[in-house]
Amino acid sequence: MSGCVTNSEILLKSILENCQDIITVIDLDGRYIACNRAFLNITGVENEEEIIGKKVGDILDFEDKDLLYLYLKKVLETGNSQSYTFNINTASISKIIYQTSTPILVNGKISRILSVARDVTHEENLKKKLVNKITQLNTLFEYLPMLVYMKDENRKYITGSKHSKEFVETGVDRYSANVCIDKEFNDPIVAQEDKFVLETKQILIKEQKTRSINGDELWYKIYKAPIMQNTDEVSGIVTIAQNINNEKYLETQKELFLATLTHDLKNPVQAQLISLKMLNDGAFGQLNNTQKEMLEMIIESTTHMQDMLKTILTTYKFDNGIITLNKELFDAVELLNACINEVKAFGQNKNVNIIFDYNTKGQKLLADKQQLRRVISNILNNALNYSYENTNLEIKIENNSEEMIFSFANKSPVIPENIKSQIFDKYVTGAKSFKNTGIGLGLYFAKKVIDAHCGHIYLEANGEDNKFVFRIPLINENLQSSIAW
Repeated sequence: MSGCVTNSEILLKSILENCQDIITVIDLDGRYIACNRAFLNITGVENEEEIIGKKVGDILDFEDKDLLYLYLKKVLETGNSQSYTFNINTASISKIIYQTSTPILVNGKISRILSVARDVTHEENLKKKLVNKITQLNTLFEYLPMLVYMKDENRKYITGSKHSKEFVETGVDRYSANVCIDKEFNDPIVAQEDKFVLETKQILIKEQKTRSINGDELWYKIYKAPIMQNTDEVSGIVTIAQNINNEKYLETQKELFLATLTHDLKNPVQAQLISLKMLNDGAFGQLNNTQKEMLEMIIESTTHMQDMLKTILTTYKFDNGIITLNKELFDAVELLNACINEVKAFGQNKNVNIIFDYNTKGQKLLADKQQLRRVISNILNNALNYSYENTNLEIKIENNSEEMIFSFANKSPVIPENIKSQIFDKYVTGAKSFKNTGIGLGLYFAKKVIDAHCGHIYLEANGEDNKFVFRIPLINENLQSSIAW
């Protein structure tokens, strides 16, 4: 029997020595009877003998000693366990201790109090930070002058900025002169956007045209992102929406000015170009070699200016719905060959070898041939313009069962990250970085055309290896070629 007692004592001593929690036992006068190593560590005392017999208040530097005595008194009076927190100072550092005190009964009477505690300073500080962040977030939501809100995975409103809930439920935008969205018109668009974000787990950024209940046109910039519970599960959506009617008005005025100016300049430039070519061809007398060389440089510069004017005017017309897509069934390989022939001399001048590979098996494409030709010509000119000399420009067309894929790969200077991320935006160009000239509309226009074909255009860049790719959905040759766009 004594052996069993000895084993129990050994087990108890082992628990006290190795337990990470702080364990103490006090008598009814508040004096320590026993403690474990964790308690000695927090007090900075080496031996248990220095603790035994001393009162609680003599060992620890409490910030509120009366609070501790109050809870210990409750244990004695009620006979029930009490859980509480208190602050102590050790080595000039304030710590927060969470403690549970339990009465020990002998013959039905309380004879001692067992307390188990742990240092929760880190957890409590994190809680304070979390509370502060929540307070800051609520303040931000309260005063943020735009629509910002969250929905759950079922597209139900959770929280948002001050007037967001009213906007989601009624369509009234208090941040934009109290305009009221036509929800019957707008809700299907919103549902489609939400579905895309939830299913693809991708960020959606777009400018969306909608209308008010009065039928007025309204423009909003929309940003939607998935809320990820973990790497695989979407738990909701965060949406930022801002009325950009004023910005669109200013943009329209700017584009109208550019379009008007471009239109007015187009005819004089065309007349200059015709006259220069006639002069170069000897229509007004023979020129010497130096004169012809200078004249060819002027013609090349004037041609470049004419191309820029055409791009500005075409982009304006496309943006404003003046251009509509006229689809026809055609051979994409033949179109590519025609575009390559137009720039072949430019490539030879730079010693850039154009390699064209295709595997379409006679598959034809139903698209706007003229606009697609503009896209291809623009990408080809860009590729040749920026390609290193004595390199290859590799062009490829292939198709699968759903789409036709065009790619243009070359070696050229590394594209800066700030340009790479915005390369298809309006008026973004890397020309200045590479000492070229450009207006930053060519790739923007290309994206508009490919988007209108329900396709996708993108850049694959890896150092000096750059590849522009666009994909256009296929339509069976037997289908009508004049369906509504």
